[in-house]
Amino acid sequence: SFQQHILILNCSICWNIYTEPVSLTCGHNFCRKCIEKNWDKRDTVQVYSCPECRAEYNQKPVLQKNLKLCNIIERFEATQMNEEPIKILCDFCLDDPFPAVKTCMNCEASLCEHHFRKHSEKAAQKNHVLIEPASSLEDRKCSDHEKLIEYYCLDDHSCICVTCYVAGPHKNHDIRILKDIHNETKVGTHSRASLEEATKELQGTEMNLKVFNKQLLSN
Repeated sequence: SFQQHILILNCSICWNIYTEPVSLTCGHNFCRKCIEKNWDKRDTVQVYSCPECRAEYNQKPVLQKNLKLCNIIERFEATQMNEEPIKILCDFCLDDPFPAVKTCMNCEASLCEHHFRKHSEKAAQKNHVLIEPASSLEDRKCSDHEKLIEYYCLDDHSCICVTCYVAGPHKNHDIRILKDIHNETKVGTHSRASLEEATKELQGTEMNLKVFNKQLLSN
């Protein structure tokens, strides 16, 4: 679908459309600033790794600008300039919903200014993860367990859900609440794919990008 094609243009670290996308030799793409910040936080570590597939590099990789992806994003953004932005409305307003100012990933609901204040006043919800208003949270859920991504594994440098933390491969690892880490830097999303699987995924992504590019050119 068109929405799925848009997700292909999202950086898996900041969850926004790529800004100056660069590629690693494993095939994954990131915003230049995002991947550099991700690596800068681990200067003491001798081995650099891809936040997506965890492919390791003994030396800091030279980041190559992905010109093809840059062109696709430019065309996409040009088509969006003439379209009205999608309005995300509050899920708690009953009659005439007001525009949302935040979306709570834990509640899976969008909140207007009034309901956001009420939400923030509740002690039990103070650690909820809040993001900019979003129409879909599917890309914020663990692909393995379909649960909310709300923790960060410092050992594997990946975002995980509670099942990954309690009973999955990240059990007994050094884990932090994603909200705390997110305040310092935006980090890579959870992925447990092997390098071989990542290569297959890349091939599928390239096909989707070609289809998406054709759609943009036909508009």
